[in-house]
Amino acid sequence: MREIILDCAEMTHISQFHSAIAPELGFADACGRNYDALHDRLTALTEPTHLILRGLDRAMFPTGILRRVLWDSQEENPLLTVTL
Repeated sequence: MREIILDCAEMTHISQFHSAIAPELGFADACGRNYDALHDRLTALTEPTHLILRGLDRAMFPTGILRRVLWDSQEENPLLTVTL
């Protein structure tokens, strides 16, 4: 199982989250940096992946939509596990 650990505690904008997760998931440079693109990529994972987000509760940007995208993606893709 692939394990991806991101520390979100000092992130001040959702763009920092996208910049941190993009290379971990193999996002192409042309891939959209938005919630729909993130959802699409997470639901398309073909290998077991455990995504661990540390400090998300201390991030300095609104995380409600991000949390919803992560949970929805986890529900749709049985290969994805998300720990907040």
